[in-house]
Amino acid sequence: MLRKRIFRVTVTSLIVYFLLYICLFDVHTTTDRREETGSSSVEGTTRRMNVLFIIADDMRPDLGIYRDAEERSTPSSPVVNTVTPNLDRLAGRSIVFRRAYAQYSLCGPSRTSLLTSRRPDTTRVFGNFHYWRLTGGDFTTLPQYFKRMGYRTLSAGKVFHPSTASSNDSDAISWSEPVFCKNKDRLFEDRSRWPGWNVVHERNRKGTLLTDEYSVKYIARRLAKLADQARTGRRPIFVALGLRKPHLSLTCPEKFFDLYPEDDEFYQLADYEGGSIATRDKLSITDLELGRLRRAYFACVSYVDDLVGRILNAVESLGLSNNTVVVFMADHGYHLGEKNYFGKYRTSEVANHVPMMLSVPGRTDNGTDSWSLVEVVDVFPTIVEAAGLGTIPRCADLPPGTDLCTEGVSLLPLADDPKGVVRDSALSQVLRRQGMQYSLRTTRYRYTMFAHVRHRLDERSGLYAVNVYWDPPGLWTELFDHVTDPEEKINRTSDSNYQNIKQELVDQLKARVQTVRGVPVVLPAAGSVDFSVIDT
Repeated sequence: MLRKRIFRVTVTSLIVYFLLYICLFDVHTTTDRREETGSSSVEGTTRRMNVLFIIADDMRPDLGIYRDAEERSTPSSPVVNTVTPNLDRLAGRSIVFRRAYAQYSLCGPSRTSLLTSRRPDTTRVFGNFHYWRLTGGDFTTLPQYFKRMGYRTLSAGKVFHPSTASSNDSDAISWSEPVFCKNKDRLFEDRSRWPGWNVVHERNRKGTLLTDEYSVKYIARRLAKLADQARTGRRPIFVALGLRKPHLSLTCPEKFFDLYPEDDEFYQLADYEGGSIATRDKLSITDLELGRLRRAYFACVSYVDDLVGRILNAVESLGLSNNTVVVFMADHGYHLGEKNYFGKYRTSEVANHVPMMLSVPGRTDNGTDSWSLVEVVDVFPTIVEAAGLGTIPRCADLPPGTDLCTEGVSLLPLADDPKGVVRDSALSQVLRRQGMQYSLRTTRYRYTMFAHVRHRLDERSGLYAVNVYWDPPGLWTELFDHVTDPEEKINRTSDSNYQNIKQELVDQLKARVQTVRGVPVVLPAAGSVDFSVIDT
């Protein structure tokens, strides 16, 4: 009897285990099938569009569509007739955000803020070698969210900042397939004169192998392969193309230099009087070299335009135009001698103002402009909503450390009401040896001030608190009036006529910083902090 009882129990247990295995196998198989076919919780409730996301590197909004003298993005520069027919064509069916600003004028921090929709004080990424999942939190990225929603996500070129800034694998968790990045360790470009700062001589430009060429060809091939499923909606796609130009070195095919004959316009700057040009690498640039660099920069802008045109043509030829959201933007701007500086990493207008346009079929077909202030952190929720995936929750409404939320706002309402306003200011920052430099851009003014910032770990919650000590002694502030001084040459911070507006801007800037992550910010009284012990 005992043996029979043991036998029955054993058989029963085996049957239960077998049935449990079948159930678990079915769950995993169903999940895998959903990932493969692109089904998701929102399927069937709205039309899901494909997404083509293109980002350029170090690119100012010096495009043909910004050519009007009254609308110039960099008023200190001459009106260079930038040749960008393809981007102008895209703008004709897009909403162009004329006042778009980066949160940090350096590649790594800016792209991290863009792709996580979190500000630098939240990601704690202030350089090109910090990985937000280790410094700030395990935040969901833009492509990762689309992948989670059943999209096939793929990428080529520089989308995330490479190397340790994206875990040495371009944040592989965000993509459905390995990221294509040809020649990521070295570029076949002439760098014989300055490392990364040269203008290649004409005889060396022909035949150079440029990374962006490989990236564009790869994306075109993948689009052709995936077009059938993407066109019918069976498996929508999120395609990201990161173009390395017009980042240094300023090399591109010779025909794009031919678009810009050498003449005086490349040597004329309203606020440049010759002499020493400052750079981050403390290089010496002569007047002649500066003019050649400027000419080469605009040639690279036209090269970017040509690359974008090839991808747009591929989308159109494959019949994907009617159900593909297209975004073009840059990570930040770039000084080309303005204010005697060549480079980025500034809180100035030139370093933070970026081109940005959004094409949504059926919604922006006639093309329009928005003059509302917008920020790079707004891109994530905007693309998600434009693709038909609903809205992303606000971080301010959720506990700190939440993996999926936005510190931006959706810009899609501006497509229906271009004269609307979604923000009354844009906030940028850079970390300097003296402390964190915050800059607030309103419709009329730019105000910049220093603060000492400490990211303190709360042992009880395991979260970082942001402690800000404002206006440390001995450091300067800046106040520019863009109505009377669009080149930002006259600092009004001590002007008696601007003291009331200065105080309003100070209060507004502090309030903006205090809301980051919804974490309480400590603001001790002036003189009560020993700045020598502050970890910046």
